[in-house]
Amino acid sequence: MPNAIPVSSSMIMSLGWNPETGRLVAQFGEGIWYEYDNIPADVAARVIFNKSVGGTFNELVKKGDFQYRRVTTEVALAE
Repeated sequence: MPNAIPVSSSMIMSLGWNPETGRLVAQFGEGIWYEYDNIPADVAARVIFNKSVGGTFNELVKKGDFQYRRVTTEVALAE
């Protein structure tokens, strides 16, 4: 997993995406991480680089019916 990068959002602190697995990790607060499975490249790019990160995340990822789970910081940032 590439290092998660800080994003400008009141909802999300940082995001990271692995192009080999399609795994997206999102940090919502200090130590509050979720990982999302099989996120396509275009969805990841639109979320990470959009002016409205939180709104785009809700529209494309949360409403996209992707499987997700809460994970520890160690799991979220593991290679």
